[in-house]
Amino acid sequence: MQQSIPDFEIVWRSERNRYYIQWRESGQLRRVSTGADDKNAAKRFLADFISGWVAPTEEEKEELTIAEIADLFLEYKKQKHRERYKDDDSLEERFITCNIRNLDNGIIYPLRPIKELWGQLHPKQINRNLCREFVQKRVEIDGMSSATAKKSLDILVAAMNHARKEGLLDFVPYVEKPEEGPPREKWARPHEVKQLMLALKRHPHLELFAMLALHTLSRKRAVCELKWEQVDFDLKQIDFNPPNRKRTTKRRVLIPINNALMEALVNAREVATTAHVIEFRGNPCYEIGRAFRKYAMQANLGWITPHVLRHTGATLMAQNGVSMVEIAGIMGDRIDTVEKHYLKYHPDYLKDATSALDRIYA
Repeated sequence: MQQSIPDFEIVWRSERNRYYIQWRESGQLRRVSTGADDKNAAKRFLADFISGWVAPTEEEKEELTIAEIADLFLEYKKQKHRERYKDDDSLEERFITCNIRNLDNGIIYPLRPIKELWGQLHPKQINRNLCREFVQKRVEIDGMSSATAKKSLDILVAAMNHARKEGLLDFVPYVEKPEEGPPREKWARPHEVKQLMLALKRHPHLELFAMLALHTLSRKRAVCELKWEQVDFDLKQIDFNPPNRKRTTKRRVLIPINNALMEALVNAREVATTAHVIEFRGNPCYEIGRAFRKYAMQANLGWITPHVLRHTGATLMAQNGVSMVEIAGIMGDRIDTVEKHYLKYHPDYLKDATSALDRIYA
């Protein structure tokens, strides 16, 4: 165990609008955000922080269960999610709260079946048979896909690796995972796009969302967070990267506005009541997935999700001869990633090869 616990203090940082834990270690000032603007919540965070400061004994390591490892990892990820947005001045607090909740849920839900089935087990008890039984139950009894089962196991491995790095676990056992199946190729045909847009016609915020997703190939979060100040009507451009936004692996790019989208944006701007492009009843839309799914299902297109719109635009562009370079540019993806998913839809795909065979066998 560590010999002593530093003198921690709770400090308010007005520029961050948050309480921080502050202490000195080896002569250097250290800080960590509590993620709270309430003093009592910050005190609770400090109590938990101090309890985790003392390294466990070997006996305590031996007693660590899968449920405890999962909970420790969840708390670690929650803190990382909050730190991700602490310096982001480009988003309103409600958007940040919604985004953090979605990130948290991305850990909570996959870990839930792990805790239910293996919560009381110790890592050393995990073996191939247990892993196969877990996947079988999730697929055959719970009706989940093997990819969903694999995601739970992936996050469990990440949780155990985190525990090992923190000195809470001596080793990470081998976890057998199901093989990855081929990616699901979901995209809407032009007549299905028209059918969907017709179904959304009576819901202007959903219709505009779909227009933006289909014509810019931007992700759901980027469209929902878009503000009018990012739309340049004179230059006919949309900058999906607002000032002060932290750059992530999900790149956002500057995209030209085509004629159809320009008309939709001009009409929406005339009746806008908020700073956000996508609004509903005088408020920004922080989450649109549920409403979108509802009306897509009513049009017998329930398989079309907001993310499918992005794939639809890319696929249809490839089918119409747009180069992989331009598709990668508008999607903000690497060219090799775009080629992997969309090159096969291009009308010139392998055309030279088959034409050569024509000549060879003539």
